[in-house]
Amino acid sequence: METNDSCNLVDLAIAKQHQKKGYGKKLFCHAIIEAKKLGARKFHLTVREDNLPAISIYNSCHFKIIKKINSYYIDKTNAFVMELCDFQESKN
Repeated sequence: METNDSCNLVDLAIAKQHQKKGYGKKLFCHAIIEAKKLGARKFHLTVREDNLPAISIYNSCHFKIIKKINSYYIDKTNAFVMELCDFQESKN
């Protein structure tokens, strides 16, 4: 029997006027909680290498960079693939 225990975050955005107020982290943590409820054990996302605020949030939630993709975006910016494994046990 095949199981799907992986979750891939495709997009997360906060309106400019609401940035730097903690909403991004709250929304992100909510996404992790919902994925846990659905049985996910791995969580993946791709983030622009220059998106330091987002990377900071992901690092604070124990995500690790597992891969760098050169020229991933249309403007040739690099991307990081980040992963959180076995987060059924983690505290967010």
